Amino acid sequence: MFVANYNNHRIVEFDQNMQFLKVFGSRGNENGQFKYPYGIAVDADDNIVVVDCENNRLQILSKDGNWKQTIGKEGSGDVEFDNPRGVAVCKTSGRIFVSDEDNHRVQVFTSDGKFLFKFGSDGSENGQFKLPRGLALSNCGQYLYVCDYGNNRIQLFNAMNGAFVKSYGSKGSVDGQFYGPIGVCISQSGKI
Repeated sequence: MFVANYNNHRIVEFDQNMQFLKVFGSRGNENGQFKYPYGIAVDADDNIVVVDCENNRLQILSKDGNWKQTIGKEGSGDVEFDNPRGVAVCKTSGRIFVSDEDNHRVQVFTSDGKFLFKFGSDGSENGQFKLPRGLALSNCGQYLYVCDYGNNRIQLFNAMNGAFVKSYGSKGSVDGQFYGPIGVCISQSGKI
């Protein structure tokens, strides 16, 4: 198990019995260093994919914690981020999905970091976002669930092309409502 330790600017590794194994990373902007790591995922090859939030990039590390690749830099163009938060990796296709919070969009990359496409824009209509955060892929990798933090809802998209499918929830505290959702996951049986 790998934990993004946000305020300590590092990744902490534990075994299946929750026994501490090691720490890697430190505060900074060099390869393998972090400024507030936020989202974290593991790909099919056990590489660790980390959203390096305040460095506005994604870092890919080996399962031993050694730096392999950096994707992105600060900005609003393709392969640029402004406060990225969430990451999800499709185990079958290898695609990497990143929520680009202050650019109000999701960017999609190949397993080796090549830009594929992006979707979303600032707003509250279907397919638009207000500060997207947590991401989760359906078990088959066909759909992507996005926590639309500022719009207090979860949106569902086709993971192959970013097409909007449907939206869940509204602002509030009763059943079926949200107030700033930040994380989502899918169980093996398909429960959200």
